[in-house]
Amino acid sequence: MMNIITVSQISKKYGNLLNSTKALNGVSFNIEKGDFVGIMGPSGSGKTTLLNIISSAMKPDVGEIIIDGKELTRMKENEVANFRKNHLGFIFQDFNLLESLTVEENIILPLTFSKFKKVEITKRLQYINKILGLTPLNKRRIDELSGGQKQLVACARAIINKPEVLFADEPTGSLDSKSATQLLNYLEKINTQEQTTILMATHDAFTASYCKRIIFIKDGKIFAKINTNGDRKEFFEKIINMQRTIGGGDFFNA
Repeated sequence: MMNIITVSQISKKYGNLLNSTKALNGVSFNIEKGDFVGIMGPSGSGKTTLLNIISSAMKPDVGEIIIDGKELTRMKENEVANFRKNHLGFIFQDFNLLESLTVEENIILPLTFSKFKKVEITKRLQYINKILGLTPLNKRRIDELSGGQKQLVACARAIINKPEVLFADEPTGSLDSKSATQLLNYLEKINTQEQTTILMATHDAFTASYCKRIIFIKDGKIFAKINTNGDRKEFFEKIINMQRTIGGGDFFNA
C-alpha cells in the first residue's frame, strides 16, 4: 500500500525568543492510503497543532508535509487553498454549519463553490444520503437538528467532494454516546467502503478504538504507536493502558 501522507521532521514553536514553547519537535511518520489513524495525547501535547499542520491550516517552522505526492509546505497560499478544496475534507467539533441554509444546501456547498454540474451534485447528494441516512432531514433547517444530526451533516459536507484525506478534530467531543457511536460507525463505513484515509485527533479512548492505529504525542514528540488486530475491545484496553502510561485522556465514554 502506498503512502498518501508523509510527515517529515515537523517542528513548531509558539511565542518569541524570550518566552517560547515548542509545540512539536521533529515529528515524522507515514500514513498509507485507506488508513484510519488517531492522534492522541494529554492536553498541550501538540496533537491539535500537528493535525492543523498536516491539514494545511498552519505552517510548520521546520519540516515537510507531503499529501498525495504534493509537498504542501512549498506551495503558495492560493495553491494550498485549491488543493484543500479539491482533495481534503474536514470535520470539526463545533460543526461550522450555516444556520440560514437547509441540510441539503449545507451538504452540497463545497460542490457549488467548485462549480459542479447540477446532475453531478444531485448524484453525489443521493449517494451521501444513502451512506449516512440523511434523506429524511434534507429539507430541514440546521436549527431544527439535534447535535448528533448536525455532526452527521458536517460529515456529509466533508465527504461529498470525495476527499483523498478526511481530517477530524474531536468529532465526538460535543455528542452524546449514542450520536457519537452512530457517527463513528459512519466514519468506519466510508473508510472501509470508500477507502477514504482518515486522520483524527481525539482525547477519548472509545472514539479512538474505531481507528486502525494510534499515534501518541507527548511534549511535542511521538511517544508510542499501537495498532489494532481487529478486536475493538482489546484495542480499547490497549489505548486505555497507554493513556494511563502517558497521562491524560477522557474515560467517560468507556
